[in-house]
Amino acid sequence: MKKVLLTAAAVFAFGFTNAQEIKFGAKAGLNLSTIKATPPSINGAIVIAPDNKMAVGFHVGGFAEIGITEKFAFQPELLFSMEGSKFEANESGSETFGGDTYTYSDVNKTTVKTSYINIPLLAKFKATEKLFFVAGPQLGFLMSAKRDYTNTYSETFNGTTETETTSVNGVDIKKDLKGVNFALDLGAGYFFTDNIFAEARYNIGLSNDAKEVKETFNGVEYSYQPVYKASSIQISFGYKF
Repeated sequence: MKKVLLTAAAVFAFGFTNAQEIKFGAKAGLNLSTIKATPPSINGAIVIAPDNKMAVGFHVGGFAEIGITEKFAFQPELLFSMEGSKFEANESGSETFGGDTYTYSDVNKTTVKTSYINIPLLAKFKATEKLFFVAGPQLGFLMSAKRDYTNTYSETFNGTTETETTSVNGVDIKKDLKGVNFALDLGAGYFFTDNIFAEARYNIGLSNDAKEVKETFNGVEYSYQPVYKASSIQISFGYKF
């Protein structure tokens, strides 16, 4: 972490020292986020990851464009970003007892909602006067993390169906996640005027954001490491002053 911050500071210093022109801007837009979450395998057990679906969020913030040459610029940003993911795990089955059939289904739906302060540190290439490309690392600082959970269990026996639904919303899971994550940003944009632009960006999560879990069972302490990597597609509209 210290090396990353020192490198970022060096890039900032180089950019400002060699800047031809510095401009500022604001941007906001849509996040389509997913989390690649894999439960831990304990004692060699087979683990099936839940189906992962996109969650919709948003981002808003500002940036500085520090010109290095006519074609290249350094663009640091400061963004507030709402991210997350949706998970669904389904299990069903049936058995026969004395000619009667028993069936069941167990549906678990989870929505994770996170918010970050993200700091992308981007190299910007101006392919034409209108078209540009960006790429670079991003540091994210976790602000909040909540989980909503719904379980629906149904069973049918002798022609009678019973269904039970349990819901828990707003569970704070911030303590289960690391405070800082790392990502790689790749994107492209287009200026419709000298000031107004649109941009599409893919934010690739590089770090495992889950903390190691330590538990005690029957007096025995054990630990395991879940895998939790967040990525998102970002669609932005912005204004450069």
